Amino acid sequence: MKREKMRLILASRPEGKEKFIRQIEKWLGKSRADISVCLINEALAQSDDDCRWLLSAFSSLATTFANLRAVAPEQLKTKILGYDLIWCFGGYTNELLETFEKTGFSELLPKLLAGKIWVGSSAGACVLAKNYLGLLDFSISPHEKVTLFKENTYFLTDSAGLIVDNHEILLIENAV
Repeated sequence: MKREKMRLILASRPEGKEKFIRQIEKWLGKSRADISVCLINEALAQSDDDCRWLLSAFSSLATTFANLRAVAPEQLKTKILGYDLIWCFGGYTNELLETFEKTGFSELLPKLLAGKIWVGSSAGACVLAKNYLGLLDFSISPHEKVTLFKENTYFLTDSAGLIVDNHEILLIENAV
């Protein structure tokens, strides 16, 4: 897919990172208090991790969950269109990819990316990459010790990430 119509934040852990939040506010022309978020947590749902951070990170935003396994793709599209951005969490990338494919979300996603902001946390960033859905022409390796770009892969620490604004990619090494 051409990145000409995509606005993405891709990171290991983008929640609470000021540079990413300011970029989203700029893109939307809204303050963070007025931004509505549709959360996709299918990869996280299979994890046994403590997720209290999730509630605190989104407590001040108008938020809904998109349950991909429970809603038909067209209903999901209608639901998501009512929100400013889609935030897809981490967890198991292969589980996320399998869910996207089984539910038809992988076919719907390119259309959504043409008009919505996508924030991908860990697996939510990886799943768009060339080695998964192939919507990007590079790969992402989150939770690394050093941030660098090598062999068409972005290796990202937990404080780093990418801002993809159509065809431009900005690597942020310290997003705090």
